[in-house]
Amino acid sequence: MTEQEIEPIVSSVLTDRFPDGQYRGATVRFDTDFDGVPIIRVTARYGTRPGSRSELVRTVHAIRDALIDRGEDRFVFLDNDIIDERQSRADVD
Repeated sequence: MTEQEIEPIVSSVLTDRFPDGQYRGATVRFDTDFDGVPIIRVTARYGTRPGSRSELVRTVHAIRDALIDRGEDRFVFLDNDIIDERQSRADVD
């Protein structure tokens, strides 16, 4: 599968799992892990935290299951970019 084919699948899973999370989109890119194995990196963007941290972790499995159903077997790494939790000022020591 291509990145462009994967993105709508990821978006569908995230929209279904977190209807109130102000989902704003996702970027998908291919990469390799520390062993050189091909992986899929997903960065999902939300306005607010869409669910508990454990629910966000479980979402990786839901994304991967949806991709496996379509013949894609690469492991998925999910980063969550939550706009209202971004640091607004730099840390100063």
